[in-house]
Amino acid sequence: MKSRSIVAIVDPRCGSCETLVSSLPGTPDLRVLSVAPVAETRTMATKFGIAGNTSSVPFAGNIARQLQIYPQLIVVDRGKVV
Repeated sequence: MKSRSIVAIVDPRCGSCETLVSSLPGTPDLRVLSVAPVAETRTMATKFGIAGNTSSVPFAGNIARQLQIYPQLIVVDRGKVV
């Protein structure tokens, strides 16, 4: 098991998030967490070649459309955010 991972929290409907995600293919130990519905997340993941590293955690109802999501990169090392 790798001790360090990079987690990107994004919304494919956010232009800044799309820019970030477009720069991520090939990043070692990458995990992408999307707040968008599965279909939109799958489209983004396929477009940028990160499908194997992407998960979707959509919010119930229309709450995700009401949130302002900005791309976040988090480094997790041995279970702790660093």
